[in-house]
Amino acid sequence: MLSPSVVTFIASVSIPAGARVKFVAGSVTSVTLADHGDVEIGTAILHSGKSSYAAGDGVGVALINHPGTIICLASGAISGGQTVNRADGGAVSQGGAGDNFGTALADAGDGDWLEALRNPGMLVTVADGAVTTQKLAGGAVTGAKMSATAFKLYAVAGADSSGGAQDLATAGVLATDRIVEVIDLTTPAVLANANFTPGANKVTQAQAAGNLSAKKLLIRLLPASA
Repeated sequence: MLSPSVVTFIASVSIPAGARVKFVAGSVTSVTLADHGDVEIGTAILHSGKSSYAAGDGVGVALINHPGTIICLASGAISGGQTVNRADGGAVSQGGAGDNFGTALADAGDGDWLEALRNPGMLVTVADGAVTTQKLAGGAVTGAKMSATAFKLYAVAGADSSGGAQDLATAGVLATDRIVEVIDLTTPAVLANANFTPGANKVTQAQAAGNLSAKKLLIRLLPASA
């Protein structure tokens, strides 16, 4: 009897047992061979001695979440203990161009069946150089990369505005933003929005707010487009 994580689909091409398969475009019943750039839905199983499935046949597929080890199809020589990658034609290979698939549990030759252990977290390989210093640098995540309706949150020190309005430095604030809420985190208490006005890279604390120099403020704003 097939396990709950093995499902039968219809082969759209000849599919050997152990091959990685994906859905045919526009279908959730027909499968075809997955190539090196595809994430498979699972692998075709060896069932009742059937080593391949012709187009039109029902093919048993051990789904990607199948527990334990999985049988796959080797492309080229593979050494036990090595990481195997997705390859074209539904296969896996050692050191190929595709993303990581798992770990080989034994040696295998080209075209052999291979028992592999699927490793959590190995479904995608981050390409060399994909995460660069420039992408992590200060200012790299800019307003243009954020939703136009995202809240802006600033934790800033209050000022003593009892003698006149004072500007609180808040890089990224626009004069068109609107104050949603100002919270005194020190007391705590909710302060009057009317005493705070957004400007270019600043929020101005009005004289009426008084001396807040000993206070830590949380200012929440929304862009005008929100």
